[in-house]
Amino acid sequence: MPGAEHDALIAAAESVPTPTWSDRALLACLRKLRDGGPTEWRSITVHDGWPLRDTDGFCVVYSWPGLGPVGLRAALEGSRDAPLWADGVYSEPFAGGEPTPEQFGWEIADFGVAEPLGTRAGRLVHDDAGIGWWGVAPLPV
Repeated sequence: MPGAEHDALIAAAESVPTPTWSDRALLACLRKLRDGGPTEWRSITVHDGWPLRDTDGFCVVYSWPGLGPVGLRAALEGSRDAPLWADGVYSEPFAGGEPTPEQFGWEIADFGVAEPLGTRAGRLVHDDAGIGWWGVAPLPV
């Protein structure tokens, strides 16, 4: 459910003077989680997010009702025709090979963050702040 933290993250991402691929992907994800999609976006609350600087991607910290903070490190790594992005290889390559940052951000929002964790909930790697992380290694623990 969008809130003040979420709005502040979007405003900060929109104010980046020269956005990188990662900045643009993060902004697309945050906007999609605010505006909605085909999944359960209304069930989540976004607490934090930042672009990755060592590779194309971003981290987002969010929560589900009844589930403490969860972090996802989403990164576009490996072959651009079969990108790695979350728990392994994306199931189908993006049409035309490399996704735009916006396509990547939308995909992560709809089918990463706004989908229930399912069995992933039992495999989260917790950091010192109590955030349970999943996604592409190295996880921020």
